[in-house]
Amino acid sequence: MCWPARCLTLPPGAVHLAVVDPGVGGARRPIAAAVGDQFLVGPDNGLFTYAWQSGQPAACIALDNPAYWRPQVSRTFHGRDIFAPVAAHLANGVALAALGAPIADPMLFDVLAPQRRVDGSLFGQIIHMDHFGNLVSNIPGDWLAGRGWVVHIAGRQLIGPSLSYAAAAPGQLLALVSSGATLEIALRDGSAASRLRVAVGEPIVAHPHGT
Repeated sequence: MCWPARCLTLPPGAVHLAVVDPGVGGARRPIAAAVGDQFLVGPDNGLFTYAWQSGQPAACIALDNPAYWRPQVSRTFHGRDIFAPVAAHLANGVALAALGAPIADPMLFDVLAPQRRVDGSLFGQIIHMDHFGNLVSNIPGDWLAGRGWVVHIAGRQLIGPSLSYAAAAPGQLLALVSSGATLEIALRDGSAASRLRVAVGEPIVAHPHGT
């Protein structure tokens, strides 16, 4: 659930095409954006919220130049007819500005960015629960590097980060850095979401161990 530029090493100019688009054919705009040295292409429905939260300057345009679309555009398959052709043109060196008019109001979800507080603690929230019941936060894993932490969630305190799920005994909760490079709460051989009875938006706080 983290912005790929934080999680992966990608070459400058990489194009990320994402299509989660239940509003296809409706009022939502097709957009493309530059965030840092990466490009995003997809629907203007909040999909790129976490990319904007990465703190890198962003330029955004509405995809309103049909010269870079397929000749025939279906109202129900913009992934094929608009987004994929635009992504290909960007990858081939077409300038972002050629694809449409600039916009300053992309749709963003109302989520809190993770915070480093003055007392040294870290504050974030759960942004995703996977089908295993793991609770994925928006606190970057590299913020936890080099020391131990006491992680507070739903009235529980966990010492972490653990190196793997196997580091905990069966039935034990643990805090670790997820494969998406953010702080995660898991339950060995079970569902942390069911054990803690929390939902997306649950706050999570980490204090340096020993303070």
